[in-house]
Order: sequence, then C-alpha cells, then structure tokens
Amino acid sequence: MERNQKTVRMWIITCLLFILVQASTENDRDFKMCGTWRHGNASQSLKYDLKTGCKEIEISANERTLSIKGSITAKCTQSSSINLESNPLQNQSQFCVFWEPLLDLLIVQLNGKNHTLCQTNGLQETCCTDLSQEKQETPALYGIVNGSIHGDPIRYDVMEKYTFRGDTINCKKKFCDEASKKPSGANMIEEVVMKSNKTGRVDLPCAQSTVIEMKEGFTGLNFTLPAPRTVAPNMIPSVYLPSCLKSMSRSTSKVVCTYYKNKTLFQGGSSDVVLLDDIVGLSVENEIIENLPEPVRIRFYHSPLSQVEQKATVRHLKALTFITAVGCAVSLVSCLVLFYWLCKRRGKKTQTSLVHRGLVVAIFLLCLFFILTGTLANVGDGIVCKITGSLLHYALLSTLCWMAMEVFHTFLLIRKVFNSTLPTWIFYLGGFGLPVLLVGILLSIGDIYGKRDIIPSDDIKNPYHMCWMLKNDKSLLAHYIVNLGLLAVVVSSGAVMLFVVVREIRNRPDWKKSHVAFLSIWGLTCLFGTTWGLGFLDFGLLSEAILFLFCIINSLQGFFLMLRYYALDRMKNDDRSISDRSSSGSSKQPMLHTHEKS
Repeated sequence: MERNQKTVRMWIITCLLFILVQASTENDRDFKMCGTWRHGNASQSLKYDLKTGCKEIEISANERTLSIKGSITAKCTQSSSINLESNPLQNQSQFCVFWEPLLDLLIVQLNGKNHTLCQTNGLQETCCTDLSQEKQETPALYGIVNGSIHGDPIRYDVMEKYTFRGDTINCKKKFCDEASKKPSGANMIEEVVMKSNKTGRVDLPCAQSTVIEMKEGFTGLNFTLPAPRTVAPNMIPSVYLPSCLKSMSRSTSKVVCTYYKNKTLFQGGSSDVVLLDDIVGLSVENEIIENLPEPVRIRFYHSPLSQVEQKATVRHLKALTFITAVGCAVSLVSCLVLFYWLCKRRGKKTQTSLVHRGLVVAIFLLCLFFILTGTLANVGDGIVCKITGSLLHYALLSTLCWMAMEVFHTFLLIRKVFNSTLPTWIFYLGGFGLPVLLVGILLSIGDIYGKRDIIPSDDIKNPYHMCWMLKNDKSLLAHYIVNLGLLAVVVSSGAVMLFVVVREIRNRPDWKKSHVAFLSIWGLTCLFGTTWGLGFLDFGLLSEAILFLFCIINSLQGFFLMLRYYALDRMKNDDRSISDRSSSGSSKQPMLHTHEKS
C-alpha cells in the first residue's frame, strides 16, 4: 500500500514538472536542453540528421550513440556522425543541445566540448521555434537522465528519447519585440548581427546594420549607413572609421554600425535626455575602444530652421504661454466673483443659475489645474504628475460637459419639451459625473497620464514639462476618441443652438440695437462653447492667428461669462426702471428670455 502511494506521488510530481516545463518552453525563442547521457564503456559517437522545415526534433541516446535528428532548420541540411573520445572508466557524459533559430545555429556541447552541427547562416526571417515537449520513450537502462530545459527539470529517471515540436514564426520581428522590452536591447541587436557571420548589410525590422571586416592593412573607411526608405538620401548619416580602430593584435576585426528605427530602445528613466530620430550605434568585435589617436566620426544631416523662423517660433511659444497664463489668472478671479454673485441671489435661485454655477466651477478648476500643471511637473514625482494630469483632464472634460448641459438646458426652455423642469441633479450628473467615469476608465487602462515634455525648437535639451496625457499610442487614441469626440459634439450642438436662439429673438424690438445683439450672440457663444471650435481650424496659412485667438478667447472664458452676467443683469434693471417710469403702464417686450437674463 505504501509503495502504491509513493508511486502516485512520484507520478503527480512528474506531471507537474511536465506542465511547468511545457509552459516555460512555449515562450522561449532559443532552446537549451541538457542532461546526462548514461552509456556503456565501449566507444561512443554523436549522430545527427538535420533537415529544413518545422516539424520536430528528436534527442535520443543508447549504449553507444547520442542522436540528434529532425526538421527544424531554415537552411541547414546536415547528416553525419562524429566519433567521440571514450573513457573506459566513465559510463556517463554531460551534454547540452543549443538551438538559436534566428541564426539557424545548432550546437551540441558534450563534456565541455562544443560540436557545431549547423553553422550560422545570416539572420532568418522565418524560423522554427517555441519548441514544446511531446513524446518521450519509456525508461531504459541506457539513455538520458536528469533531463532539463533552460534549467527546469523534465524527468529524473533514464529516458531513451525526447521529442520536441516547433512552430513557425517571424523570428526577426519577435527578436525586435524582445529587444525593445529590455534595457540592453541595443546590445542584443548588435551582438546578434555580429554573430550572423555576414558582412555588408543586415536588416531587422527595428534596425539596419552594416558589418565591416577590417583586415590587415586597413587604412580607414568612410561610408553611408543603410537607412529606411522614409529617410531622404541626403539626410542619411555617414560614418568614418579611422585606421587605428583595428586592433594590432588581431589579423581581422569586425565592426557593426547600426541605424536604429526604434528610439525606445534607448529611452531610459532620465527625462533630462531628449532623443532625436537618428540614432547610430557602433561596436567592435571583442574589443573595448578607448583613447583613439583619431576619433570615429558620425555625421548627421538635419534640415535646420532659418534664423528668422526659429526666433519667430520661440517668440510665439513664449507669447502663447504668457497669454494663456494671464487669461487663466483673470478667469480664476472672474469665476470667483461670478460664483459669489450667483450664490448671493438666494431669493431667485432658479435651475438656470444652478446650471451656470456648475459651468463656473468647472472653468475655475480647469484654469487652476492648468496654472499648476507646469509647477507640479517640475517639482513633483511621477505619482504627483499622474494625479495632476488626471485632474486636469477631468476639469477639461467637466468644462465641455457643462457647456453641453447649458445647450441642453436652453433647448428645454425654448422648446418646452417637458411640462415640468427636469431635476437639477441630472445636469450635475452629466457635468460632474460623466467626466469621473471617463477619467476612471482611462486610469484603469494605465499608461495614460504622466509628465509630458514639450520641446522648443531653440533648445531641445531644456523642454517644457507639464502633467497631462502621455505621448504614446494609447494616450493618442484616448485623445482622439474622448477629447476631440466630445469637443466635436459640444461645438456642433452649441452652434446649432446658437442659430436657433438667434432665429427666435431676431424679430424682437431690442434686436435692432447693435450692441444688445452683439452682446447676446457673444455671450451665448461663450456659454455654449462655440469658440472652442477654433481648435479644429489650426491649419493652413492662418494657423498661427487661429492659435492666438483660441488661446486668448478660451483662456478668458470665465471673464467673458462674468461680463455677460453683469451686462444682462444691468439690462434687466434698466428694463424695470423704464417700466416703472412709464405713465401708460405698457410693458416693454424683452429681447432675451427670462432664463437668458438669469
């Protein structure tokens, strides 16, 4: 009974090990299988039969032979036998099988000695990898004991044969994906290019390299790097290799010069370094280069802005920054004053004034966080900047939502859709609740908010910092869907409602007064957020003028709303005074509805 229990336990442990090994090997591009070959005392040999394809590889052993056969190579076709040195006093040998599919390289290491069964033949586009274990023979007297894959045990008892099946993948693409996720990704690329046993051009999806062999009598070389087709021929970097780069102690040396397409390979944790698009790497085979009498020269070609254009760009950036900061400060004070006025009218607390309050609070928060974002980005850490960026985004979305609530509320008043007014909490849910939901979803996605660098053209080493949405694919997609999508809805609905209101009041007597008509249209334009539509016109010859108008008008939106409220309140008081002084008792028909004057 105890023996059966031990057998069951061993079987469970073996199954668990098998599952773990299967999981670990399925995501490994390179393959390493090691074990101990238990053999007899007679002479031994290593047999191999390798063919192209992507089926399976068998690693088997018996009393006299260790055998490697299968179809997993891209170009290598080899079949032969190697006689091994035998020791009558030893009946087991340590071995490892190494398979690098990107290089089409297969090596068997036996008792510390390497036997290359397939030589490197360049970098393979399509290869057979992700080898997973399948069949294995029953235990035997001679065979493989203590088998392991990448150090993870497979079986502890003696097995005659192991079989592994592979899958076909794009090896170059997978290698680039792996390199981009590691801090030493650039070194990985240059090392694999060096091991490719090729000279001349070597292409990868993430980099393009040139391998140069420096032989005896090397006098130096000047050449142009291979570059993507998107790079203009006159903009491709060039490299000069001096003669002193070659080591005097070696007859030949290889140099790998690489043009990198993906600069994220070099994007470290420091935000003080800003990388441009052109990145060139250079490495020499088995050498540490220092104190060269003549330097290696790498020449980059850029399209510099003219001096006038650089100065104009810098002046515009500084002017826009100053205008926006001053406008936001004025709007902050204006929103406080306007909020006080709206709260002071307790006796006339209407739904319209409550909706106005929501918009005023949203604009106040937007201006406040916009002013603070630059300071917090410079003094705060990553978590502080992430929180500030999400709050700034929330304030922006809340402002847009409240402008949409103003449009919706005006529509209800003009058309009188419902006999009774809607509860005020519905407007507050749309103005303050919906942005919470949107920002919460983006926070759950992750990698959306953080420190954003704005690089001026005159000093790329000193970028401006702000806490906002990051510059990556996920943030860009969120910007287009959430920000621009909501802005398009608000601007279009606001423009339609502005047209409807103007059509309703154009036949009223007060409409003939130009200053009253202008004030009404301008006030409703700010209230409905129609001026934010200038952001969609930032292109063409008038882009700079549109940008200035956008910053001036929208940063002063709180100030314009305060002026609108003050002017309408004064007009309302004037109408009452005229009505009280009228001896005929006739009442004057106001140009604006009651809800507009409130």
